[in-house]
Amino acid sequence: MVQGIISELRAIIPKKKSRNGTLTAQERRRNRHIGEDRIICENFYGRKKVLWKATRDKTRHEDKEMDIIDTFCTLLTNYDIIKRPLRNEDGVYYKNYLKKIKREGMEKKRKREEKNRRYRNNVLRRRVGE
Repeated sequence: MVQGIISELRAIIPKKKSRNGTLTAQERRRNRHIGEDRIICENFYGRKKVLWKATRDKTRHEDKEMDIIDTFCTLLTNYDIIKRPLRNEDGVYYKNYLKKIKREGMEKKRKREEKNRRYRNNVLRRRVGE
């Protein structure tokens, strides 16, 4: 029988040592990556609890108002992390992400302008041909 949140959601769980007390190198590497992801999650929830008192208290899952408040607090925490990253590498990642979005936006604008230019040229050719 599965216990805990795993029965409700998909979960990624670190491997435990086998009966002989060892893990393979691949299992240790996988556990390390899972731990790194967990640290980021814990940092996020820690920031959320520091910022918003409403998220510090335990609540019942049936409380619909608390769901809305929790969602709102999560959104505000995400915004706060944009302004004040959890770690330096988060700030670097975010700056790279903004550059990527800007490049994609400029590429879309360039394509749209090219499409409009071709359309105008085709319209002018048709008018001249009439």
